[in-house]
Amino acid sequence: MDDVRKVAGYSTQKKCRVLMSQLYQFAIKRETATTNYSRYVEIDRHHVVYKKRPFTIREINRLWKQADDDTIQDVLILIYTGLRIGEYLALQPQDIKIRERYIDIRHSKTQAGVRKVPISKRILPFLIARKRRGIICQDDSYDAFRRRWDKMMKRLSMHHTPHECRHTLASLLDSAGVNDTVVKMILGHARRGVTKAIYTHKTLRELRKAVDDL
Repeated sequence: MDDVRKVAGYSTQKKCRVLMSQLYQFAIKRETATTNYSRYVEIDRHHVVYKKRPFTIREINRLWKQADDDTIQDVLILIYTGLRIGEYLALQPQDIKIRERYIDIRHSKTQAGVRKVPISKRILPFLIARKRRGIICQDDSYDAFRRRWDKMMKRLSMHHTPHECRHTLASLLDSAGVNDTVVKMILGHARRGVTKAIYTHKTLRELRKAVDDL
């Protein structure tokens, strides 16, 4: 862990400590160890290097004025769906349900992330065209996507990361008075006491209305 601290920050150190804990639990269960020493491993304190900033309404309006650009469409899709970048890159045409207007997220970093994300009427044409084209996002890696993203941000004189699209949607939903449960279902955040999301026609209708009203 001392070697890790020389080259990696808080997030990586924390993941390494979690892995150590899991290994110790595995060993204790099989009686090859008696103590989980990972609890005594110290890591660096968490320092916020970059404060997340949502897109402003003025910036979003600027994006809409140039919405014929493929990369800007990516940004608008991310803003109005709140998808994680990994979720977006993994999308397949069959995940886009045009008639019911939702995106079927079948794999995510968390259990709560497996969900149905409503498609706003505003970005529906983008996804219809991409579904017909057979490719939702042209990039197959985060690095490739980030290169396009950074080039576009520089051209527009904006300073945002892809993850800030999720913060933007959360901010827009909050400003629109959308209740906390609906926000968590759209973003794929865990809800206390809920182990599995139950989607009914009524639920999907409520989720669609929430994003349509933005």
